[in-house]
Amino acid sequence: DACIALWKEARVMQEYDHPNITKFYGVCNDSLLLGEKSAALNAQAVRDYRLIIDWQDTVIIFSTKIAMDAASGLEYLHSKGCIHRDIAARNLLIDDVIAKVADFGLTRKTRNYKIDPDKPMNLRWISPEVFETSTVNKATDVYAYGITLFELFVVPYDVPYSKWDGDEVRVR
Repeated sequence: DACIALWKEARVMQEYDHPNITKFYGVCNDSLLLGEKSAALNAQAVRDYRLIIDWQDTVIIFSTKIAMDAASGLEYLHSKGCIHRDIAARNLLIDDVIAKVADFGLTRKTRNYKIDPDKPMNLRWISPEVFETSTVNKATDVYAYGITLFELFVVPYDVPYSKWDGDEVRVR
């Protein structure tokens, strides 16, 4: 199952070429080395940076650049008829000084996608209407981007809705 998921993600990634999208180079099919090979090999997740950067001025400068890069990458995906479905600071990578959208495991090349509400979800980044309609689209990516902005700019770093458990996030 992990192998199939990896191949699906690789197929999605190979379709995109943008400075704010992780660049896909290929997949290694050796059982000991199974994994995707992308330009993000030396990159680090934005969330990891935010855990160590808590100086207000530095956060604003750093986060503004990341936010612009992420918006550019997301706009590109949407222009290609793609919904990412997992926009969050943990899925933005810093490579040199450029932020790149990464982790295409949930990505779908469609305008609307019906999800299974019984499957695990990243509740803190899901827009409220998804709980009612079970449908995701560009607007739900934009909502997740808004939650990601919270992750980028809050000082000190905190997980969105950290004081609520999953059930409370869903209700509110």
